[in-house]
Amino acid sequence: LLPALAGAFAAAAGEGDREPVLYGHAPVEPELARLARAGLDADGVPDGPVAVTSGALDAMERVLVAHLRPGDAVAVEDPGWGSLLDLVPALGLRTVPVGVDDEGPLPDDVRRALAGGARALIVTDRAQNPTGAALGAARARALRPVLADHPETLLVEDDHGHHIVDLPLHALAGATRSWAFVRSAAKAYGPDLRLAVLTGDAVTLDRVRGRQRLGPGWVSRIVQRAVVRLWREGAVDPVAVAARYGRRREALIGALARRG
Repeated sequence: LLPALAGAFAAAAGEGDREPVLYGHAPVEPELARLARAGLDADGVPDGPVAVTSGALDAMERVLVAHLRPGDAVAVEDPGWGSLLDLVPALGLRTVPVGVDDEGPLPDDVRRALAGGARALIVTDRAQNPTGAALGAARARALRPVLADHPETLLVEDDHGHHIVDLPLHALAGATRSWAFVRSAAKAYGPDLRLAVLTGDAVTLDRVRGRQRLGPGWVSRIVQRAVVRLWREGAVDPVAVAARYGRRREALIGALARRG
């Protein structure tokens, strides 16, 4: 279900030959930022600057490092994404488990974690790994006042299910003063497209972009331009892809249920 990439990269490389990207140029392709922001606006994600990172996990690492210090506690979904559960302690941070059902994180667990001192909460909005949970409207309404009681919490949302899941987004972004919202191109367009779009509050994004300049500098503008072409040309039909993945998921769940 992944699109062909040759045409998009050939066109992006040709554009780079005509107008080379040099040191000091803007780190984000303007059209990528425009299209990404339009999609975020359509889904009700609060306004904020746009940054580009080398995938969702890179974005989350940069956000956590921008706010937290070794020894701080991070509330994470349990069960949760293995790579994230490895990343948090690798940064010297502590994990605090938050239970998950089909509608997302359990409000009482989130309340306990934040009251117990967790300084950050990481939520998967859709296609939670490994449960497949998706944050529902009622659950989002229940979680917002919990977060409002702890406004200093760093909220990080991972919407890696964008363009592969046929469920609406119910973002929590903006429920706290410090927040970040991440969308990756890897799931819908190919794992080797190491590109994620990140938005959030101005302070968080400023810290992330400042630190990024001192390391890799930017994500290749050729990759960014290729992704723009894939988006503009409709290389992935989100409705059809989501339906295919949905049928496969239901088939697997049914087969597992028949075997107890």
